Amino acid sequence: MEYQISESGSEASFALNELLMGAPTVVVGVTPKVAGSITVDWGNPSNSKIGKLEIDATDFKTDNERRNGAIHRFILQTGQYPKIAFEPTAIEGLPASAKPGDVLNFKVVGNLTIRDVTKPVTFDASVTGDETQLSGEAQAVVAHRDFGLTIPSVPIVANVSEVVTLTLKFVATRR
Repeated sequence: MEYQISESGSEASFALNELLMGAPTVVVGVTPKVAGSITVDWGNPSNSKIGKLEIDATDFKTDNERRNGAIHRFILQTGQYPKIAFEPTAIEGLPASAKPGDVLNFKVVGNLTIRDVTKPVTFDASVTGDETQLSGEAQAVVAHRDFGLTIPSVPIVANVSEVVTLTLKFVATRR
């Protein structure tokens, strides 16, 4: 059964720690603009597939407009690189059998492209669903420098963590 990720109820986000004006802050950027498909074989989950996932990087928003501008112009350079893509290459840890309603926990291995840099990344995923809809979450931790992303030096920001947590929460409906 093939399912299409819906913007309604879905979101891609990143989270990282920064020291802003002396106060530890968790920065979270979010967009609902996620596209992709998932094919689930309930009778034999190892035959399931995840298609290429695309995130509209131009739509990421945090709680601060100035930060949003810096993220779009200097860090992600969304004018030149409007999409972030994840191309799965393997799904690991699926059970031998499953039925609609089961919670499936597994790993999704693939290639993540941010700007013009592609690196292998593994997401920990949890999915549940039935014949009409899937919902789930996947999460990975990456280093922003691995993707050539540099954080602009801003006087009020003393430090930004090297690690970034990437999260995809999704709802997908059957095609």
